Amino acid sequence: MVEKQHSLSTIADSMQKRIDKYRVAAYQLYDASGKNDPQALQPNGAQEVRLRPDVYFVDKPHKKTDAMIFGSHENATYTRALAMSRYLDVLWGAENNSFTLYYLNGSDNSLTLISTQPLRETNPRFRDSYIGSLVDSRRGEMLQQANILDERESFSPLRKYRFLNDYYFTQHMIFNQPGHLAIIIAFDLPINDIIPLNMARANFALNRAADRNATDSDVDDDDIDDAQAPRVSSRMSGAMLEITAPLSNAPLFMAYRVSLISLALELLHNNLWLVLIDLLLIAFSLLGIYLVRKNLLRPNADSDVSDHLFR
Repeated sequence: MVEKQHSLSTIADSMQKRIDKYRVAAYQLYDASGKNDPQALQPNGAQEVRLRPDVYFVDKPHKKTDAMIFGSHENATYTRALAMSRYLDVLWGAENNSFTLYYLNGSDNSLTLISTQPLRETNPRFRDSYIGSLVDSRRGEMLQQANILDERESFSPLRKYRFLNDYYFTQHMIFNQPGHLAIIIAFDLPINDIIPLNMARANFALNRAADRNATDSDVDDDDIDDAQAPRVSSRMSGAMLEITAPLSNAPLFMAYRVSLISLALELLHNNLWLVLIDLLLIAFSLLGIYLVRKNLLRPNADSDVSDHLFR
């Protein structure tokens, strides 16, 4: 249990670093959107390909990411999508996980999708259904956030890709523009690379801190020695043990739920050799007692009987 608390604290710290990293990336993308010269961002070989009405693919060489634009848009939107894709080629160049950017442009209400997953090479029927539904879902979330005036940043619960065993969450950032609808930038950020292999990904949950009932948890101060680490708490919920760790710079906390039976079996598995050694020592002790009683005590009794008969 202490090991899982330390692991969850490390996971929360890694998630916070990832959130901070993409906060900076969102601000850089937003600041660059109004400063770059459109003509200077056109590399050789790049072009905009129309796949179907209101769906466009940004075709470019030397790509790590694929980019698509949904909806009628201005010429500057294509240039901006190309520049963002080049920026993310560098940012995600060494990544093996799936990352995705959504850019909702308040000027023309278009949505730009940039992902490390191949988009154009995907089967057209699958692309039109899955990617189309994904874009519609993200657009709805982003427009809903644009109507919340007092919330500049929001996060989704943990999600799972439909055809991948990968879990991720979505980070939304909103930037207000005078005279236009807000610009909203969202990232799908994976978590598989920061979760240990011995912890089931399906048992994790990412919740808002406001939804946490602090009175139902018992904080274990001795379990986390580092004063700067997020404070880990645990509580019993029926036959489940829930361990939670808050993020230091976001209104979120990471939760890990495990059944007590699984925890007991894991404890037994991790200490199997110790249990076997204990059982072996007990067996040797019983065998020693038996041999002592047989070879040392009973011969004395037999000799006493012989002496009595001799007399």
